[in-house]
Amino acid sequence: MEHRRSKLALFFVAQALGVTAMILLLRRGAECSFSNCELHSASIGSATVTVLVIVGELWILAQALRADGPVWRTVLALGILALIAAPLAVLLSRGLRVSPHVVRVAVFWHLAGGLLLMLTGAAGGVGELLARLRRSDDAVGDDRGSSAMWPLD
Repeated sequence: MEHRRSKLALFFVAQALGVTAMILLLRRGAECSFSNCELHSASIGSATVTVLVIVGELWILAQALRADGPVWRTVLALGILALIAAPLAVLLSRGLRVSPHVVRVAVFWHLAGGLLLMLTGAAGGVGELLARLRRSDDAVGDDRGSSAMWPLD
């Protein structure tokens, strides 16, 4: 239960980034004029797929954060995968001829979310390492503490 608040905060920030990306996609739809609707209708499918990808990735993150105890390894891995997915989204979009606006939003989502998850996972790993180091210092008794560093005494 000690990690519950930090997990909720992480998911809230990731969800806010996802909603921001979806709003950016919808703003593109509001800029459609009657002369440009043909191009817009071609990008509706890619925008819909991008929204589904964002919701799917948020679902994966939610499932990972439901685990009891620290999940920094999973969060770090998801962050690295998101950072790898950003350039892959650009390459895939060139092959599929996706609207550049949709590609920019997808890259923004993957870079911002990936950095958030990677930094959060790394911070969790450092926190766990420091906790382990503190526990190992507490395990050494006062009388053995000085003999453990005998060459430097």
